Amino acid sequence: MRTTNMTYLEAAQLILAEARKPLTEAEIVSRAKRKGLIAPRTKDPERSIGVVLKRSSQNPNSSFEATAPHTWQLKPSKILEHPMSMREAALKILTLAGKPLHYQEITKRAIRAGLIRPEGRTPAYTLRARVGDDMQRNEDSPFERVADGTYGLRVWPKDLLKAKKSARKTKAKAKPVAKPAAKPVAKTAKPAVLKPAKPVKATVTKLEAKEPRKPRAKRVAEVAAPVVPMKPRVRVADSESLARLQRNKAAH
Repeated sequence: MRTTNMTYLEAAQLILAEARKPLTEAEIVSRAKRKGLIAPRTKDPERSIGVVLKRSSQNPNSSFEATAPHTWQLKPSKILEHPMSMREAALKILTLAGKPLHYQEITKRAIRAGLIRPEGRTPAYTLRARVGDDMQRNEDSPFERVADGTYGLRVWPKDLLKAKKSARKTKAKAKPVAKPAAKPVAKTAKPAVLKPAKPVKATVTKLEAKEPRKPRAKRVAEVAAPVVPMKPRVRVADSESLARLQRNKAAH
């Protein structure tokens, strides 16, 4: 969307045209700020506008002339030598007004400010046709129709300044606060994770079948039976072993 960025000279021209009398540099700046033509926080605007007006007045074709120190007015005769187009004049008049106007009122103010020449019998209809044509042909046209024969701007200077101010505040709030660098934390070993043991299948051992128990009387008889001593086994020694045994006995 297109917006209008006015220079100090353009703002001074519109303010002086509306005032129709000489104004001091401070008065020009004050009125321009109220109209939204100059940013409220502009650094030393009175000095800046005084410098550009003085420089412009040194040009023979300038629209400005000084009537006293730091006091300026428009030269109507010079303004008519360099008229604006109907579109430009309508844009500047609406910017200065800060509100929608009927096309006849726009034309009246533009002629009074010396922005256009009242050529032909119907300059108001010409201005209306130029503004309407701009809206149809240009997608980024700054104009909008708010009612039959009444036109305004899509973005007003005051709204633009408020939006910029709000954006600056939002940006200032969004700035991250620098945090102190965190000390490196020593890595600790992760605890071992115990895996569940696999289920062990229980094995059932079958007991061997026991012999049938003997009757008690038979068991008592077996215990009471005399023990038969076992005969010692006689080792049959070979001839060589026997001779060795005899030699040992003889030695003792």
